[in-house]
Amino acid sequence: MLYLNSYYKIINSANNYFLFWIKSKNKKEYLNLEIKYGDILEKMNNLELMNINNEIFKVNNICVESELKFEDYVIKEISFILKFRNNEINPVSTLIMKCIKDEKMRNFSISLIDLEDYGYNLISYV
Repeated sequence: MLYLNSYYKIINSANNYFLFWIKSKNKKEYLNLEIKYGDILEKMNNLELMNINNEIFKVNNICVESELKFEDYVIKEISFILKFRNNEINPVSTLIMKCIKDEKMRNFSISLIDLEDYGYNLISYV
């Protein structure tokens, strides 16, 4: 369970990012999340993760309070599905966002495989 001591940063060239890490406490896992867009920084801690299956975790409907964006989408809620294999994050792990674009609510999902298509990279470190 080395992933419990790892940080994962999804970052672009403008230094906008999603930083997340998992901590275990009392036999439960929690997601800590930091999102930066321009000068806005929003932090959310101790979001309880659901263990869907062996080393697959999910957290639903994290409300975003600030005016954060991804591409042209204004983010309202974020969900994560995180899969780990051999103590590393699996590229099928997915970030799902409920967003507003052109005054309509939209769902936007991106897997770690697709990050480069949007100008983002994944950096992981302990």
